[in-house]
Amino acid sequence: MLRLVQIRSLEKFWLFLLVLIPVVFTGLAWWAVQNTQFQKVNTEFHHLALANEKALQHRMDSYAQALLGGKGFFQGSTHVTRHDWREYTLALNVSDNFPGINGIGLIVNVPKHEVNAFKNFVETSENITFNVRPKGKYDDYYVIYYIEPIEINREAIGLNIAFEANRRSAANLAMQTGMPAITKRILLVQDVEQTPGFLLLLPVDGQYVFAPPLKDEFSAWIYAPFIAKNFMENLTQSQGRDFRLEVFDEYASPDTLIFDSEPGHQEKHNSLFTVEKTVEIMQQKWLLRWSSTETFEANNIGQAPFFVLLFGSIFTMLVCLFLFLT
Repeated sequence: MLRLVQIRSLEKFWLFLLVLIPVVFTGLAWWAVQNTQFQKVNTEFHHLALANEKALQHRMDSYAQALLGGKGFFQGSTHVTRHDWREYTLALNVSDNFPGINGIGLIVNVPKHEVNAFKNFVETSENITFNVRPKGKYDDYYVIYYIEPIEINREAIGLNIAFEANRRSAANLAMQTGMPAITKRILLVQDVEQTPGFLLLLPVDGQYVFAPPLKDEFSAWIYAPFIAKNFMENLTQSQGRDFRLEVFDEYASPDTLIFDSEPGHQEKHNSLFTVEKTVEIMQQKWLLRWSSTETFEANNIGQAPFFVLLFGSIFTMLVCLFLFLT
């Protein structure tokens, strides 16, 4: 009797083992296939993010070249009038050749005690009304002197950008380093929608800017205002289709968000693939975040793991059926 019980216990053990083996192998095969596929798609997603980052860097660099061209225009002239600057920007064809840029202009560093004299000089020499604003507590006023196209930037003429910390800090950084610098996230006065933007500033020696009697009096910057959503759209074909791009000032926060390619469209989608990277753009740190879309995941995550699990389950059931019948 005891012998019979032992034999039956041994039979149950072997039956259990025969069922367990295909279950374990199915699970391992499913995990291996899924992991391999995930790593492959993750690598592809990183390549898309890298291409998008390079496109962003390239676009910013090309726009900095436009400012360098403006600096060269001043340095190659004895004096650049407002009319000269307008003709120069028209020749650049800013709207077509530099999509996303809101214009190109000139900012002048005017000592506080010289503001009234500067205003009078501009109004007298150009026969225009020139209002410097707002009044600032700092010793220097950074006044927007020229900006073209004037039609969409009229509100910016005469603005003292030193009134606001982000604008002032970037202008000082550019002047100290002699290199192009961008501001942190700001709202442009000429943007009726008041969406996030930034300024790109390049220092230029005042001796190239003014005719006597102001020559050598002031330093200056060639600058360009950007509305972020216009500047950063369509960096690559994958943007918006395969991934959502978010750009922040240094760290992720609603208050530091500069750009979102899919605002509010993916709040309920938990992306399977995400890449975050801090990059330096024109002496400013941006946090870039790429998140995969449902479209990308559907197109790239195949059904191989599912079929491994399906066929493994069928095989396991067949083994169970065979054992039951025998």
